[in-house]
Amino acid sequence: MDPTIFKFVHYIGILTLFFSLGAMFSGASWKKSFGMGHGIGLLLIIISGFGFLGVAKLGIPVWAIVKTIIWLFFGASLALAKKGKLKGLAAWVVIIGLGSAAAFIGLNWKTGKLPAFMVKNLVEKKAE
Repeated sequence: MDPTIFKFVHYIGILTLFFSLGAMFSGASWKKSFGMGHGIGLLLIIISGFGFLGVAKLGIPVWAIVKTIIWLFFGASLALAKKGKLKGLAAWVVIIGLGSAAAFIGLNWKTGKLPAFMVKNLVEKKAE
């Protein structure tokens, strides 16, 4: 199967997840529908993510484990919001920050190695 299909489904899951989280934190009245969207988005993300790893024959690299941990937090974010532990500006900052971190890892951290610019900075610091 073409890995592009898995990426496309992954992106659809991400859009669904963030739409649902945004609606939940905005105080919209259709909480049950947004909760379902949250679960569907998470399901699309995890299935397509591991499907891509299987098709690409990458095994389970470190970056996939880190992204899975971020995925677990996104899963818990709905429960944290309902209990009042995650709300307001803090919720927006945490959700956007973790989403940005997951995007950065997915785009730059390939095959378990650090991105080239990070390695270059580490080498330069050791040389000093």
